[in-house]
Amino acid sequence: MLSRQVTRGFWVTNDEKRLEVVIPLVEESLIVQRRTVETGRVQVHLTTETREEAVEYDLRSDRVTVERVPVGRVIYEIPEVREVDGTTIIPVVEEVLVKQLRLVEEIHLRRLVQTTRTSEPEQLRRQTATVTRTPPRPADPSN
Repeated sequence: MLSRQVTRGFWVTNDEKRLEVVIPLVEESLIVQRRTVETGRVQVHLTTETREEAVEYDLRSDRVTVERVPVGRVIYEIPEVREVDGTTIIPVVEEVLVKQLRLVEEIHLRRLVQTTRTSEPEQLRRQTATVTRTPPRPADPSN
């Protein structure tokens, strides 16, 4: 004789001197979904300020003095341009009628380097950011 009855949510089978307890198994599964939830808003406002500030820097200038030095000496070949103690010497020659070279003069160039500390006003810009947080909007009832 085969009979089934439900006892406390279990199936009990009485079949030829054998009792079986059948326990229904339940399996759960999980589906993970994502959705965007607004938790608030942020507004950023940039402000640019301009200020004048003195900027100091070194200003370098080169100045060259020219000095003509008469020589008037007979030479046998044209001298090279040369430098002596920071002075560049450029020879100026002429040929005379007897086919001699005569050093007429030398041009002495002296470079004077001068560094001057100076200051000028400059416009400097600076940005500042103001961040404002606002609460989220109420949920739309039509969704």
